[in-house]
Amino acid sequence: MPFISTVKVLEDKPELSRWTLKYAILGRDVEFSWLARNMTPTKNQKIHWRSLEGLPNRGAVRFFPKSSSSCRVQLTVAYEVPEILTPVASALKPFLEGLLFNGLERFVAFAKERYSKSLQS
Repeated sequence: MPFISTVKVLEDKPELSRWTLKYAILGRDVEFSWLARNMTPTKNQKIHWRSLEGLPNRGAVRFFPKSSSSCRVQLTVAYEVPEILTPVASALKPFLEGLLFNGLERFVAFAKERYSKSLQS
């Protein structure tokens, strides 16, 4: 996702990761970071997280089988709008939904390419 500039897994605590978001919106550069805990995944079904500090957010990615080689992916994200962006909060939701949708589309292309390459190996 283009607005996520870094993700660093903590070496001493691999279930934790530090995320940094950087993006230019409405003529301003914004940057936020948070520490996230990866919750225990459900194999082949769900990965999910929640922030522990910084930008409050949580989410899940769920995988629903369609066939032996494909699935439907559902992303759910909840977040608090940072105070600096409160005046534009109503415009922010469709903007972020578009970014997330485009990120999922890139993920689909990446996953299909990886799957195709795995068949060739």
